[in-house]
Amino acid sequence: MKDNIERMKQFIRLGFNDCSIDFKIREVNGKNIVELVKVVKDYNKFNGKAVAEAIEKIIKVWDPHKQLFFSFGREGSCVLYIDLPYWENDKKEKEQKTKLTLDLLKETKTDELWIEKGSGLVRAWWD
Repeated sequence: MKDNIERMKQFIRLGFNDCSIDFKIREVNGKNIVELVKVVKDYNKFNGKAVAEAIEKIIKVWDPHKQLFFSFGREGSCVLYIDLPYWENDKKEKEQKTKLTLDLLKETKTDELWIEKGSGLVRAWWD
């Protein structure tokens, strides 16, 4: 597994070294995504440390047994997707957790932030 995270970090380094302006590493767990976003220290408004801290808080917002999946890369500039867990039991609780997730991402000075209705896919983009 350590080899895998090192390869993902190298892929991120290459992509942000202007090898590609459109790439993503998909379906990464919380622990690994924190390490990956830190690879990009600063890029335009994106601050890897601040985003990593926000992700750590987001992971704590959701129940430990609720698996969050992340995608990270570039769509011109830095982009992060969070696939929020499907939740049918308590819709009000999910709404509160989703709002808190968006609020934590807003603190990282995103330029674009939205959630796809019906799917629970969050997109954050920094220019």
